[in-house]
Amino acid sequence: MKKTAILYFLLLVHFLQAHQVKVVLEPEKKNYYFGENILFHYHLINTGNTKVTIQFGGDYRGGFRYNRFKVKVTNEQGKNLTDPYPSEIDFGGLVAEFEILPGDTFTHTLQLNYYARFLRGGTYHISIKHDLGWKENEIPIGETDLTLIDPDEDKAGSLINEMLNYPKNQSWTYGKKQKQFADFYAIRNEVFY
Repeated sequence: MKKTAILYFLLLVHFLQAHQVKVVLEPEKKNYYFGENILFHYHLINTGNTKVTIQFGGDYRGGFRYNRFKVKVTNEQGKNLTDPYPSEIDFGGLVAEFEILPGDTFTHTLQLNYYARFLRGGTYHISIKHDLGWKENEIPIGETDLTLIDPDEDKAGSLINEMLNYPKNQSWTYGKKQKQFADFYAIRNEVFY
């Protein structure tokens, strides 16, 4: 009887924490040009009255991105963009638990170009989720729209100059925003070449 009561309590706590978290997606820059390194901040906000425990990690060694994030990008016609790394190598990595106190926010920054292959400017619908170490039906999803502008050659040249002055990638820091940085590997627009 005591074990059953503890199990019900743990399930209730897990259910409550899943319903007191919301996801907000925020681009680092207001306007992005097709070909730039697109950074999106994935904010987990604890809107409840108790702390929430989440898990991150275990999905990054040997790859270009964090594979526990599931990113879906659709174009104006409603078609999904291609995943540039559908068979990404993943040798795991360390897993860490984080607590989000009531009213606090946990942030992780993603490079969108490593989850979707943009082929031109336009308006795109972005949907991002992370399993957080929770059950599938408890996972919150963040959604927003992004408009990419097609640069001409002059604008592409000035963007390259801007990128050369960006700070270096500070490495990923869990829980904090990352500032815009250059990633020339992510450029997939021939006007930049």
